[in-house]
Amino acid sequence: MAIIEQRLAEMGLELPEPLKVRDGLLLPFVWVRMRGARAYISGHVACNRDGTLANPLGKVGAGVSPEQGYASARLVALAPSRQPQAGSRRPRSGHGLAARLRHGECCSRFQ
Repeated sequence: MAIIEQRLAEMGLELPEPLKVRDGLLLPFVWVRMRGARAYISGHVACNRDGTLANPLGKVGAGVSPEQGYASARLVALAPSRQPQAGSRRPRSGHGLAARLRHGECCSRFQ
């Protein structure tokens, strides 16, 4: 991952720590599941660099500006790279990533 982290740093980005959940909380899914050379990534949220939940929370157009929405989307895209991996395997260069992207929610007044 050193090459990936270096390229992200050149763009002014940094991978966040894994999402921090309270002690004793067990999530009923794995963040990333490896099947052969493919990684299946579950839904993620925007995380700060320290792994805490990033603000703002809400809908674009109802308390969240488009600029804030873009910033949150960037953080969501970075989050899967640091989550615990199934069997501690991590995707490598040349491995395929299968992701189903869900667009952020906007309020009905947003144009």
